[in-house]
Order: sequence, then C-alpha cells, then structure tokens
Amino acid sequence: LEAGLRVDALHRRPEPVRLFVLPRASVLVRPGGGLTARVGGGLGYKAPTPFLEEAERRAYRGVDPVPERVAVERSVGGTVDVNYRGALGPVSLSLNQAAYLTRLDRPLVPFEAGGVLAFRTADGHVQTAGAETTARLSLSGVSLFLGYVYLDARRTERGQTTALPLTARHRTYTVLVWEQEGRARVGVEAYYTGPQRLSTGERTPGYLIAGLM
Repeated sequence: LEAGLRVDALHRRPEPVRLFVLPRASVLVRPGGGLTARVGGGLGYKAPTPFLEEAERRAYRGVDPVPERVAVERSVGGTVDVNYRGALGPVSLSLNQAAYLTRLDRPLVPFEAGGVLAFRTADGHVQTAGAETTARLSLSGVSLFLGYVYLDARRTERGQTTALPLTARHRTYTVLVWEQEGRARVGVEAYYTGPQRLSTGERTPGYLIAGLM
C-alpha cells in the first residue's frame, strides 16, 4: 500500500490564495504465478494557461491570453493495471492489461473570436475512459511487441455530450525487432490510428504509419 498527500497554495492575482489538497493511493498485489496487479487513484488540478496545443499550432500568434475569470481545472481519476510474466516453451512472454477512468471538471476550451484564438471555462466536464493491452514475446534475440489502445473521451456541456475532437477511439502498434546487444538492431514497425472527429464535426479516415529501423 502506497499513499501520499500533496497540498498546493495557488495565488492568481487579484484572487486570494487557494489551497488544493491532493490525496493519492495505490495498492499492489502479488498473487503469485507471475501475476501482479495494481489499483490506484487520486485528485489533481491545473491552473489555466494559454500554452496549449491549439495555441502552439499558431506559433502563439493571434492568441488571446487566458482571462482572470476562468476557473482552475480539477480532476479525479483511477487506474487498474494487471501484469503477467511467464513463458510459452522457449518463448518468454510478458502481458499487460491497463484500464483507467478520468473526469476533468470545468475544462479550459479554445474558441475562435474574430480570427483570434481565445479560451473559456466550459460549463461541464470531460470524461475519459480507456484500456490498453500490450504483449511482448521474445525468442533468441527476436522480440515482437503488440499493442491495442481503446479510448472513449467525451465532453459534456450544458447537458449535451459529444466526442472529444482529435481523439481516435482505436489505435494499434506492432514492432518486430532483432537485436544483438551492443552490436546491432534491426526492426519493422507499424502504427494504426482509427477515425477521428474534427472540431467541425467532420470524421476523418483512419491511417497507418509503417517504418524500418
């Protein structure tokens, strides 16, 4: 069992100093047979800042600073993580299954106003639920990595729920590597990202990236 408590004092002039109490805890269980499991969770916060991806994409030109009236984002989340290490004959095997859930209250969201990128506090929340499955199989210097990520991210504002833009629900990755430690490494890799929705509501097709190393 591991637990911690963090207390931050945030001063945003002209507001008074605010205290944020952030507990967290996790439990690790080893039932044996190559299995381990961890469950954890905690609270978080983030002070408003204009240094976000949308502003960086514009090189911070035409970006309105975050106004003083926007709220501090607050979050609560938890994770479950199960690992297995074993063997299938001569093949060593490592499996990991993770799941997580996060809720972000009153998030900072960008919007266009007269050609200027501005920010406001959303009257709602963003909830993200996801799971990631990874596997590694190794034999005589050859390793195969397989992974799948499922992500369901939704924004709820004024009673309406929509999918979070630029967030693919499905992603996979595959990497095959041959390595002689200290001498050489050769591999092939492929990453697939599923369809996403843009902020305009348009749905983009999925795409594949492959490479040699």
